[in-house]
Amino acid sequence: MTSMKSGASWRKIIELEEVESTNQYLSDLTGCQDVEHGTVVSAVFQSAGKGHGDASWESEPGKNILASIYLKEPCIPVEKQFYLSKVVSLAISDMLKPLCPGTMIKWPNDIYIKDRKIGGILIENTITGRKLMSSVIGIGLNVNQEHFPSIIPAPASVILESGKPADVRILLKLLIKCLRDRYDKLCQGEYGDIDRDYLGNLYRYRTESRFQSGKRIFLATITGVRENGELELRTRKGTVKTYSFKEVQYMP
Repeated sequence: MTSMKSGASWRKIIELEEVESTNQYLSDLTGCQDVEHGTVVSAVFQSAGKGHGDASWESEPGKNILASIYLKEPCIPVEKQFYLSKVVSLAISDMLKPLCPGTMIKWPNDIYIKDRKIGGILIENTITGRKLMSSVIGIGLNVNQEHFPSIIPAPASVILESGKPADVRILLKLLIKCLRDRYDKLCQGEYGDIDRDYLGNLYRYRTESRFQSGKRIFLATITGVRENGELELRTRKGTVKTYSFKEVQYMP
């Protein structure tokens, strides 16, 4: 398996002025050449930033972190692939908390400041049989943007939260270091520590909240997240049920 400790790994950053999507660019690059584990692609502007499903990620040029990281043969079995989501979320939280102390992870992998979204993650895995061959990890993080389209609900950014602008390139390098450190722990099999830290940073964990599944709106408490990434909820009646991504959503 590829080790993130290899000499030059995590040091190559491809900087682009404009691209449709850093995830797509990196995926296309791996299709035509051998890409080094830990390679990072960053962009000043994305014309077609990708979110989950049909969602998009919009950003003002030069204001935010728009980056994708390539992992070659990630050091986990395919059934534990949600741990990549956990360590990426935790790495962003590690980087942000000194600037924005209220940083939390909203299941499955949005980054929140209090009740406002500051960042998102899109992980695209390539799987052959039972083997996780590669992962492209896309990260969008609002840094210096102060004005957002009205269709974006409750946005946040570092400058809005801290009152101070930040150097996007310096934050990206710090984020890469935090991700490298978290990925190292994953490769060492420290699943228990990762689980503990993820739950310790989980938005609305053990707090009764409103959720919606289909047309049903109900009160429930998050009691955990399964290894496969399913959210575990307990209702007031004590019933415990698990939900996959898109099967349930938070309500105000």
